[in-house]
Amino acid sequence: MGFMLSKSMNENMKNQQEFMLMNARLQVKLKTYWKQKRISWSCQKE
Repeated sequence: MGFMLSKSMNENMKNQQEFMLMNARLQVKLKTYWKQKRISWSCQKE
């Protein structure tokens, strides 16, 4: 029983880490995307 519990907890932690990693990657992608968009906007204004 204790083993099963720790196994599922480990699975949960692994899933959370993967989720956080994906989230971080997504945020980096979004940041670079917005940076590029801002650069293209400032180029258009001039």
